[in-house]
Amino acid sequence: MPNLDLVVAELANAKRKHRKFVDAFFIRDPAYCDSPKVELERARKRLRLLGRRHEVDFRAVFEEEFWEAVVAYHDGEIEHAVQELAQCAAVVLRAMEHIQGK
Repeated sequence: MPNLDLVVAELANAKRKHRKFVDAFFIRDPAYCDSPKVELERARKRLRLLGRRHEVDFRAVFEEEFWEAVVAYHDGEIEHAVQELAQCAAVVLRAMEHIQGK
């Protein structure tokens, strides 16, 4: 998969360039976001709304998967959090395919 190879190369490049590349999984800044569970519910509502209109986009799916990962992580469910992050990666790869016309 050329896109997956590109993602792996970008990961290696980012680690080389930025000493603290993703040094923490999630840092909650109350000025930036609400609690992870509130953000997850907001993302789920948006996804449901778009789904009813048959207009589901990258952001809606990615945000829901991301917040599921954050909530799982904060609940101590590391394996579940990793699975949700893999789903985030799958959404990114699908978005790459979409804009490439595949």
